[in-house]
Amino acid sequence: MKKLLLLVCVFVGGVQLMGQGIEFLHVGWEEAMKKAKEENKLLFVDAYAKWCGPCKAMAANVFTQKEAGDFFNANFINLKLDMEEMDGRTFGDKYPVRAYPTLFFIDGDGKMVLRVVGGQKLENLLAIANDALAKGDNIDELAMKFSEGERSYEFMMKYVKALNRAGESTIKVSNTYLSSSPDITKEQKARFLFEAASEADSKLFETMVADKAYLISLVGEEAYNARVKKACMATTDKAIEFELKMLLDEAVGKAELALTDEKSDFVAQAQMNYFRAFNESDHYLEAVSDYLKAIGTDDAAKVKSTIQEMCGTFPENQKILERASKAAKDLYKENSNFDNLLLYCNTLILSSNKKEALKEAEKAAKKMDDLDPAEKSRLELLINNLSKELN
Repeated sequence: MKKLLLLVCVFVGGVQLMGQGIEFLHVGWEEAMKKAKEENKLLFVDAYAKWCGPCKAMAANVFTQKEAGDFFNANFINLKLDMEEMDGRTFGDKYPVRAYPTLFFIDGDGKMVLRVVGGQKLENLLAIANDALAKGDNIDELAMKFSEGERSYEFMMKYVKALNRAGESTIKVSNTYLSSSPDITKEQKARFLFEAASEADSKLFETMVADKAYLISLVGEEAYNARVKKACMATTDKAIEFELKMLLDEAVGKAELALTDEKSDFVAQAQMNYFRAFNESDHYLEAVSDYLKAIGTDDAAKVKSTIQEMCGTFPENQKILERASKAAKDLYKENSNFDNLLLYCNTLILSSNKKEALKEAEKAAKKMDDLDPAEKSRLELLINNLSKELN
C-alpha cells in the first residue's frame, strides 16, 4: 500500500527532473539572502504553490533549460519557496504575494529590486532577469519624480512599465496623467493605455478596448489578447483577495467582449481560479469541465496540468476525480504513449477504480516491446502493486 501511495503522490506533486537548469538552494530565505549579500548578488525567489499550474510548467519546462541555468547560476542566488509552507509564509509576511507564481529579485539588504507576477517563457524570464540586473527600475525614484510633477510621455511610459514589472497598480498614476490632458498623439495614447490598463475593472481598460482594431494594428492581435487576459486575470485575483464575486463576473464579462480568440478557455480558467480559492467544488467542477472542453486534447501540457490541479486540490472529491480520470482517458485515447498511460492509471487509482487501472496496465504490458527498460520496470511495478492491493 505504501508503494502504491508513493506512486500516486509522485504523480500529483509532479516530478523534479535532473538537468543543467537553475540550481536552487535548499535553505531558508533569510540564509539565502545572507549568501546573496556575501556574494554581492541579487536573490532570485520563485514564490510558488504546489497546486499552481503555471508554477509547475515553469519548473518543468523553463527552469530546467540550460540557457536559464547558465544565466541564473552565474548571476543570482536562486531559491524556490512554497508559499503555503512555514518558510514561505514568513517570507510572504515581508514580501506579499497575491498570485502564483511571483518572481522576486531582492538585493542582499532585503530591498526588492523587481517583482513579476505570472508564469514566463524562457525568453521572457531572461529579459526580466536582465532588467533586474540593470536595476533600471527604481520605483521610489520614479515615484518621487512623479510627485514632483514630471509628466513627459517618455517618463510616464517608463514609470508605468516599471510598475507593471513590479506587479504594482498603474491605475492611479495613469488616471492622473490622462486627466491632465497631455499633448500626445492618438498612437501615443493607445500605446500608453496598452501599458496602463493593468486591471479590467477600470476606465483605462474600457478606453483601451473601445478602439481595439486600431490598437491591434499597432501591437498585433497576439499581444493585444495577452494584455486583455492579463488585465482580466488581475481583476479575478482582486475578486479572490476581496471575496467579491461581482468582480469575477466583471472580469469574465469584459474578457468575453474584448478578446478576439480563446474566449471560452480563458473565462473557464478565471472561474476555476476563483472557485478553487474558496473551495467551491461544485462550481469548480462545472468550470473545469468547460475548460477541458474548450482546450480539447490538442494541448496535452494544459490538459495534464489541469488534471494534476484537480487531483491535488480536491483529492477526496469523487466527482472531480472521476472528471479528471475522464480527461486522462481522452488524452490516452488520443495518444497512447507511456506517460499518458501512467497519468490515466493514476487518476483511476485516485478515483477508487483500481481494477480498471490494473486492466489498462496489463493491456499495455502486452505491448512491452515498444517500451524502453525504464518504462518496462515502472509498468511492472505498477502492475505488481495493484495486484497486491486487489488480492
